Amino acid sequence: MKLTAEQKTELAVLIPRIKKGDSEALSKFIKLTQTSVFRFCFFLSKNREQADEFCQETFLKAMDNFKNIENEKSALDWLLKIAKNLFLDQYRSAKRQNEILNENFYKDETAIESSETSIEVRQILSHFDPDDRSLLILVDLDNYTYSEAASIMDLSEDAVRSRIHRIRQNFQKILMSCETK
Repeated sequence: MKLTAEQKTELAVLIPRIKKGDSEALSKFIKLTQTSVFRFCFFLSKNREQADEFCQETFLKAMDNFKNIENEKSALDWLLKIAKNLFLDQYRSAKRQNEILNENFYKDETAIESSETSIEVRQILSHFDPDDRSLLILVDLDNYTYSEAASIMDLSEDAVRSRIHRIRQNFQKILMSCETK
């Protein structure tokens, strides 16, 4: 979920305070960003417990690295990049060990609305690799611009446009094949 301009400004004001060790500012920062970070982690992992873990790891890593944040107005983008990288690290590790990362695919339906459409979208998202899924979530579900998604994913804007176009086409094909079954 994208933050409003007002919320981004509030985050930017909190960052210098957090860098100075202000725990109240850190608490406000987490309250402002935790829903967006959890939602992103949930769509990546497809599991509430894993999303909670990724969310916690994201904030722990952020706490150790606030000194490195360059653009204070992009604090949420920075957090989502951390979450994405943590997820990809674990995904790659699990893949190398031939483990299945998503063993409990629909374990907790209460974390997100449980309409048939929501379930179908999540099923279709599972067909995509984590990078493509991240892009689709950022652009189509969270309404990030191509430029913002490019920054989070460490891609060029043109690469994001091209990949989103390809991902949407594949999404549509999968959706059509599901409807004909």
